[in-house]
Amino acid sequence: MNPILECRHLYKNFGSKSALNDINFSINRGRIVGLLGPNGSGKTTIIKLANALLTPTKGEKHGNSLSANS
Repeated sequence: MNPILECRHLYKNFGSKSALNDINFSINRGRIVGLLGPNGSGKTTIIKLANALLTPTKGEKHGNSLSANS
C-alpha cells in the first residue's frame, strides 16, 4: 500500500538545539493516527514538517504526490 505520508530519518535543529533525531514513520490512506508525547517532545515540530511549514535539517518527507528532501 502506498502511504499518504512517509518520513524517513528526519532531523530538525533550531540553532544548536536538536528538536528531532532520526524520526521514521508512514501513514497509509484510511488510517486514523494519534501523536502523543509530553510537552517539548517535538509533536508540533513533526506536524509542521509534515505540512511543509518547516524544512527538515536532514531527512526525507514524501506525501500526497509531493516530495520535500533536504
